[in-house]
Amino acid sequence: MRTFLPAILVVLTLSGCVMGGRNITQEQIDQIDKGNTTKTELISMLGKPQSKTHKSSGYEVLTWSYFNSGLLGKKEQAKVLTVILAPDDTVKNFSFKSQN
Repeated sequence: MRTFLPAILVVLTLSGCVMGGRNITQEQIDQIDKGNTTKTELISMLGKPQSKTHKSSGYEVLTWSYFNSGLLGKKEQAKVLTVILAPDDTVKNFSFKSQN
């Protein structure tokens, strides 16, 4: 019984839910307005991005991602939001991809 209990705990831990990032909702995406939404507003709404890339043209690319793998890998969900900011820190363009 002493070795059985730790083995069960390991199996339960490995089969649990794996999640990364902060969930991105369609309501949040709908609030993004090209030319008007600012970097500060994005960070306030979505939290800090997972990655930032500065381009030589003065543009900046911000990426937020979310991943959720349910119990035993069921109900997997992945979302990625990529935002291109103009030099004045407003949204130039963005793309949102969601996979269920």
